[in-house]
Amino acid sequence: MSIQIKKAAQLGLLSKLVRKSQNIRQDDLGMMTDNSHVFIGQFENGKDTVEIGRVLKIMEELGIRLYADLPPELNENELKEKIALLLTTSEDK
Repeated sequence: MSIQIKKAAQLGLLSKLVRKSQNIRQDDLGMMTDNSHVFIGQFENGKDTVEIGRVLKIMEELGIRLYADLPPELNENELKEKIALLLTTSEDK
């Protein structure tokens, strides 16, 4: 299932729904992702200033995959090499 996300609150709510469907408590998810239950609650309640790295860790733990849908007018062939380099470089961090 694909869902377009336009606001932090939507991503937080989606995370909360998935977490609850998996019967995971906020404090347990916090321990699994090196976050506090306070951070989990802030994210799930739509706080706009949560750290993206911590959010990505939560998404990964819950099995939620995030994708970037690039504008169709971009030349895919030109970007493939640059994107591959970007992804390779970022995985090393």
